[in-house]
Amino acid sequence: APTHALTPLIDRGLPVALIHADDAEYQPPIITNIVPEESQVETSLKSWLDKYFHEADTKVAMVAMADEQDVAGHMSIRNQRKKRIWSALSGRNCECVEVPDYGFCNALTVWQRYSENSRPDLFVCLSDELAVGLKQLIIATAVKNTMDWQRRVIGFDNSELARSEGISSFDQHLEETGRLAVSRLDEYCRQRHVAYPNYMPHEIVVKLVDRCG
Repeated sequence: APTHALTPLIDRGLPVALIHADDAEYQPPIITNIVPEESQVETSLKSWLDKYFHEADTKVAMVAMADEQDVAGHMSIRNQRKKRIWSALSGRNCECVEVPDYGFCNALTVWQRYSENSRPDLFVCLSDELAVGLKQLIIATAVKNTMDWQRRVIGFDNSELARSEGISSFDQHLEETGRLAVSRLDEYCRQRHVAYPNYMPHEIVVKLVDRCG
């Protein structure tokens, strides 16, 4: 939830644990803001590209929401993530395709931007839902190898959807993050002296899970 939606809880002094909150300026009663370490996003994507796409002229589309900034004017976590992915794509024939949200239905909007002969070789999506939608469109229009989609789509979150669909995806370890948030709340409620760590470096590291094998 947006941090401004937590105002009623904050006003009552109730302890709150945030996950991936863009605004890290809040102080207690928000006791923690758990943001996984994303320094490996760029390196793991570069390794994946080097493994499956050797040609420098590989056409890549990064599919992401339009830029947003939080209420304080700071760069949002989402935008930092986009910058890391864009940096990994540097030196290749790449473009950023912006969508209004990460819903499944926007995959068709992205697909229809291109003619049959101009579609990217790879779609790097900042959501698993978009990646699954593009996977289905690739399979539906495939003339030859229907398994070609495995090297043409990457998602983000490594959700159950990505796992069941066999999509390579960036793993944010959401279950581990949730457990850590609950444990911080429990520790606070028991002892009342938990510090306020914003980022959790090296505790939870986001990496790309390769399912192209």
